[in-house]
Amino acid sequence: MPKNHQIKPLQRLMRNVEWLPTPTDVLGAFRTAAILGAGMSPEHKAELGAALTKKRRFLYHERMNGLQILALHNVGLIPEQDDWVEPKVHWRPNTLPPEERLAELELAINETEPWLPQDRRLAADGLVDYLGDLPEHDRLPAYRLLVDTVAGLPPTEAMAGLNELHKHLRRLPAADVHEALTLLMSHQPNAESERLDYLLGVAHSGGRAMVGGALAVFHAIDVREMPFLPESKVILLKAMTESIARLPEPNVLEGLRMAVEQCAGLPPEGKLAMAPTLLKEWKRTRYFDQLPGFQLIQSMGKDMPPEGQEALLKILIDEYRGLPSQEQRKAFTGILADIRKLPPALKAGMLDLFVTVFNPESHVFGPEMLEEIQVAGKDLNPRDETALLEKVAGKLRHLPEHSGVRCVRLVCYQSRRLVEELRTGVLVALAENIQFMPLEARRDGATSIKRMIPALPPVWGEEVMNALPEDLRSQPRR
Repeated sequence: MPKNHQIKPLQRLMRNVEWLPTPTDVLGAFRTAAILGAGMSPEHKAELGAALTKKRRFLYHERMNGLQILALHNVGLIPEQDDWVEPKVHWRPNTLPPEERLAELELAINETEPWLPQDRRLAADGLVDYLGDLPEHDRLPAYRLLVDTVAGLPPTEAMAGLNELHKHLRRLPAADVHEALTLLMSHQPNAESERLDYLLGVAHSGGRAMVGGALAVFHAIDVREMPFLPESKVILLKAMTESIARLPEPNVLEGLRMAVEQCAGLPPEGKLAMAPTLLKEWKRTRYFDQLPGFQLIQSMGKDMPPEGQEALLKILIDEYRGLPSQEQRKAFTGILADIRKLPPALKAGMLDLFVTVFNPESHVFGPEMLEEIQVAGKDLNPRDETALLEKVAGKLRHLPEHSGVRCVRLVCYQSRRLVEELRTGVLVALAENIQFMPLEARRDGATSIKRMIPALPPVWGEEVMNALPEDLRSQPRR
């Protein structure tokens, strides 16, 4: 039968090759088909190659030998000799004595030099599976050999191969992971979209390669030096930060510090996008590392414009109560210090929010912290200060007796700076809320309020008096 007429029978035979008794028999069928394919036209050789590729998975532990036959078929290096056998290569280094495995792996790589790029990539993919079977001191040299081999292929095959190789970082000794990451970083693609995908894969694999892998990733990949758009930098830095989850608890704060340092290269909107991811990992810190971690994240606001600082502080206000109780006051004080630095218009909204979420009953803070919020509003414009004082007045019902009286006196004193109309609104808010205080505290609070009435026009003074509980409306003695 003419050569090119043999393709159809060969294709039919290959369809059932998996039914042969052993993988060795399947390999023999591969070899025979490849020998018969020698001398066929390029089109028919390609058809036979496709049939061999489809059935290679049934070779199991002989699959690398099958790849060798297929690769030699693809480049036309199989002669028309019935007794031809492929060159002997130890494709399974784990069957050799440990001291011989690296040398045989090098020989196997050298054997692939005449192959097509896609077949060389598949050979590297197969050999890297045996990386963990090499002695530890031989693994990095073997990994370097595989990476350099794949990196020398045409770009498409190189990227496919490198993306497979970085998944095997975990097979290296921990001490070698950083050097392997540096090696992988030296073979980045040029196109931004491809480079981002590649670095995301490297970061993902590096973070899982060993205990402490996230720290190695931060050492190897510096987002600040990447020629990416800010959005791409955030995507990459988020992936790197998420690897902190795999760090031992004592190393989480260090991972968080490295992530925050790299955030320095982001614009304000990038830092804000990073904040939720950083806070998620912050919650993994040790008990006594939580406040330093929180303060690290807060420090991102130092170089941000006021609007960015405000947005970051809003995020932090929602989270600071997750701190250990004895650390919450320090975090509160730090947030309030940053709020004080904001322009008055932004400060008004932040103080209002702080009063809203503040729990004056908390044994951690005590009512004196409410006073600090109140005093921080002194340089607001009059209407914003009035709104803040009225909101503080609404917290009276939650204060202990002596603290409630002190709060009433302080609000009354601070309201003296306001014009009569605005002062009236503050006093009315106080008068309406003292009914929720204990009896003695109510009387003392009402006395402080009534002493403010004579300085108001009669109509507004009457409005304040009517807001008081009925049993406390008599004028104080002069």
